[in-house]
Amino acid sequence: MGKCSSQECICPFLFSKPPIGPFAKDRFYIFTALAIANQDQYSEPIIPVMKKIYALLFICVMAIPSFAQENIDIEKSSLKTKEEGFKEAWKAIKQAEVFYEKGKDFYFDALPLYLEANTYNPYNAVLNYKIGVCYLFTSEKEKATMYLQKAYSLNSQISKDIHLLMAKSYHINYQFDSAIVEYNNFFSTLSPQDAAIYKTLIPKYKSECENGKILIKKPVRAFIDNLGPEINTVYPDYFPLISADESKLIFTSRRNTGTGGKINPEDNRYFEDIFISEWDTLEKKWQPAQSIGKDINSPKNEAAVGLSNDGQELYIYNGDINGGDILVSKIKGDQWSTPKNIGKHINSASHESSISFSFDNNTAYFVSDRRDRSVGGRDIYVVERNKKGNWGEARNIGPLINTPEDEEGVFIHPNNKTLYFSSKGHNTMGGYDVFKSERDSTGKWGEPVNLGYPINTPGDEMFFTMSASGKHAYYSSARQGSMGNKDLFMITFLGPEKQQMTSSEDNLMAYNSSTQSDSVLEHATSEVELKTTMLSLVKGTVRDYKTLAALEASIEITDNQTGQVVTTVNSNSKTGKFLVPLPFGKNYGMAVRIGGYLFHSENFNIQDLNSKTFKEVNIEIKMKPIAKGSKIILNNVFFESGKTVPISESYTELDRLADLLKENPKVRIKFSGHTDNVGTLKLNTELSQARAQSLSQYLVGKGIASNRMEAEGCAYLKPIATNDTEAGRRLNRRVEVEIIAN
Repeated sequence: MGKCSSQECICPFLFSKPPIGPFAKDRFYIFTALAIANQDQYSEPIIPVMKKIYALLFICVMAIPSFAQENIDIEKSSLKTKEEGFKEAWKAIKQAEVFYEKGKDFYFDALPLYLEANTYNPYNAVLNYKIGVCYLFTSEKEKATMYLQKAYSLNSQISKDIHLLMAKSYHINYQFDSAIVEYNNFFSTLSPQDAAIYKTLIPKYKSECENGKILIKKPVRAFIDNLGPEINTVYPDYFPLISADESKLIFTSRRNTGTGGKINPEDNRYFEDIFISEWDTLEKKWQPAQSIGKDINSPKNEAAVGLSNDGQELYIYNGDINGGDILVSKIKGDQWSTPKNIGKHINSASHESSISFSFDNNTAYFVSDRRDRSVGGRDIYVVERNKKGNWGEARNIGPLINTPEDEEGVFIHPNNKTLYFSSKGHNTMGGYDVFKSERDSTGKWGEPVNLGYPINTPGDEMFFTMSASGKHAYYSSARQGSMGNKDLFMITFLGPEKQQMTSSEDNLMAYNSSTQSDSVLEHATSEVELKTTMLSLVKGTVRDYKTLAALEASIEITDNQTGQVVTTVNSNSKTGKFLVPLPFGKNYGMAVRIGGYLFHSENFNIQDLNSKTFKEVNIEIKMKPIAKGSKIILNNVFFESGKTVPISESYTELDRLADLLKENPKVRIKFSGHTDNVGTLKLNTELSQARAQSLSQYLVGKGIASNRMEAEGCAYLKPIATNDTEAGRRLNRRVEVEIIAN
């Protein structure tokens, strides 16, 4: 699957590759991207526009013939210093040159051969130059500087892009002032024609350096830790996706153990496959990653680009369809379904590369390079369901979020208020940085904020995803300390107070923490405000009341105030597990339903929008069959104090009960009203009896015969909790339904 991988199509180096020297082969992509990014300036149909683009490409390429024709070879005579070792060194050079000429995707193969030759002659200018270039495209970019500096000291005219390459190496190593000097040196050497090409790129690079100088002065309080060898390899590992409770991690890898085990000839790397790992709660670590299976992985490219909050719907990139479409696979038990196209409401003739859904699955945010309504190259789009449940028209999220540069890796937090994404625009310090935007009460997005250093670096930080709790986030980066070209990292947000690292927390600090986390925290001054904790995470299992067998049930979440269904999820058919995030601000009703059983209800009244407390609720639901003697509590039936008529927030639950009775016409029920022990027995008996009778009257109004219902007031004589605490008294104030005949 996939003529190009998700990474190839995203092209993370697209706007950062200067079109000369070792980057000359990328010239076409740079000017194509720049032309398309400015396409909105044109009013003509697409064919004339493309003719202008190709004309522009011809002019741009022809404007730099000296750079295009430049070919820096290692001369045999310049390498040789003595007879001993020369033959082996020259053989390594010849092999390396074959890889080098194929472009950046093959530099990884050329590098060890160049280094082998360098041990024979470390004073060859061109050899040092090419080693420096190769290092710029590895996870050890910091090593490029010494070789480029040495090349320049040996021959200041080594290449017309030497100052640009040194600038890039300084930039990536946080030597921002030196980088700015070298960017200026490079620009000063350009002809007027060449300067016109770089008149926007060089100022952007310099601006990134200035942003970097600002950001590293106020590092945020966070640990950034490599997920370690259970997850990462020496091969590219990227695009982490986690369930909201961090129990499941799914990601994409180009390791040699993928399905088919073949190398993509286009970039000399193994084809993409999707891998999965489960969190071991006892050992407190990720289990070794395994292939997600042949139901999804094929001998070609598969990339995971989105995951539902409960981890039961996986969104997959397919490069074979319309230039790159997104498919969806659903898990049933432990088997993933055959991926299906998610449809034209999101996919287009352009390339869609990442997707994230709101907690209620009614809004989708995705990245596309479609040209209609584009702000820049790759933009974030949003699409919403209408009242009938159908998707509307996708629209660009707007210029406040999107920039003339690329955006990628969009993620909407389960709180439905915080949007995370990577961007090459805004105040990035280089490459892709991670940003967040908060939505206000009117639905308007706020100005994007850079998550700061050390979360962001001058390299690429992409595919950010955060747990529901807001404590941990995950992303991919090629930062120092990586095991391979790209690795998965976990961010642990520490908050305002300096905290010592402990081994008792469920984090992954053991791997490379001393090299990265501690030194940063010594100077950390900026706090990370975790507004993302404004929700409750409800998780649990659904089982049969008697056998305890796992059940696949429909779990419906309702806004009790409006009576509208917020979202519906299913428990897993094999494990019975489910997970639902509930943002603060509503009184939610939960109804668990499955054929042949009474429904089970729960209430989650979390209307306090000012609270920043994250709550995780674990419940075990035991479903009772529709049989004589089965009882349920109506947890979403409410009365005002001292009143006997249920308030409107109760109607959804009562309507659900009416439907059940209509579906089972032989069933007869009894309402039992219960109170706490506050007040006299006489008063509570009368109150509980009147409340039970009022529920019968409501159902009569819904078409249920009165002779199918009985009412009983039990006062406080049958408590299910202590009456010595308010929490206990709250549980005792309830209405139960019992089947008395069926």
